[in-house]
Amino acid sequence: RLRIHTDGPIDVADYRVNLAPGGTTGWHSHPGPSFNVVAEGEVTYYTEGSACTPHRYPAGTTFVNPSKIVHILRNEGTAPAVVYVTWLVPVGANPIRVDEPAPGNCPF
Repeated sequence: RLRIHTDGPIDVADYRVNLAPGGTTGWHSHPGPSFNVVAEGEVTYYTEGSACTPHRYPAGTTFVNPSKIVHILRNEGTAPAVVYVTWLVPVGANPIRVDEPAPGNCPF
């Protein structure tokens, strides 16, 4: 069972992220939370204000990204990575992905 409480109506969007070895999503944010499933390879997740702490997620794991958090996914491995993402965003949110400047807490 899952119950989600929102402040208003939401849209649901799905996306497949493909990251080649050395690939990155770039720093960005979203207007709503995302649920992420790593299907292949491994990704490393970094957020703003985290002292550049890496969070590694191999195939078969999941993680949630809160809304409006500036973050980046990187493929620091040697195999391609695939992540399936489901976003819950306010109805009509556009864009769903907002490119952000690097927050300066990581050397990349």
